[in-house]
Order: sequence, then C-alpha cells, then structure tokens
Amino acid sequence: MLPDQHPLIGRVYRPGGAPCAIDDLPLVRALKHGEERGGGELIVEQSDGQRVPVLVTSVPLRAEDGTLQGAVAVFQDLRQLHEVERLKSDFVALVSRLQSAEPRDAAAPAGARCRCRYRERQT
Repeated sequence: MLPDQHPLIGRVYRPGGAPCAIDDLPLVRALKHGEERGGGELIVEQSDGQRVPVLVTSVPLRAEDGTLQGAVAVFQDLRQLHEVERLKSDFVALVSRLQSAEPRDAAAPAGARCRCRYRERQT
C-alpha cells in the first residue's frame, strides 16, 4: 500500500481538530523510529463519520539483540470520561449561577443560611 493510500489518512485528528499526519501516529513512530509514546490523545473518525476521542499508548517490540521487530499500541475510548467531565462542568456552572442569584443575609454566614434552608425543606 502506498503511503498516500493509507486507510487512516484524513481520519485521525489532534484534539483541536487539526488532521494528524500518518508519520505522527504513535504506532507509526514506534515502528519506524523505535519510539515509545504514552498517553497521547487523538480523535479517530469511524466509517459512519462519528469522531471518537482515544488515548493512545504505543511501544516498540525488540528482539533480544535490540533490533526492532514490531510495535504494539493500546487505544482507550475516552467518550465516557469526556461525558463525565462535561457533566461536572455543567454542574459547577449551575451551582455558581444559583449561588450568585441567591440573596444573602449579611448577618448570617453563607453556610449557616444553606443549612437552614435544607432543614426547612425536610419538614
């Protein structure tokens, strides 16, 4: 297969959305240069067009005499992690908006006021 016909051309991106050159892929770097790459984030476009964020770790495989024999890569799907981060961010934004919209009693500390409201809702 010619390098310009590789099936990943135009389907692997950096986190910012820029295309990732084939020679910059962690597995290719391990195969060509014997480089070990750990924890690099990439985005892979599936055949249906959906883009999946992945964490890639690759290592070269060497013979006992040190010659490069191959490489292995591990891909971890980051979609759930990204969803949890989004939910956390949304929650923090919501709490911040609620706190800024809540009128505060200058005589009572904010924590005391919150505890009183919680008790009122329980009864």
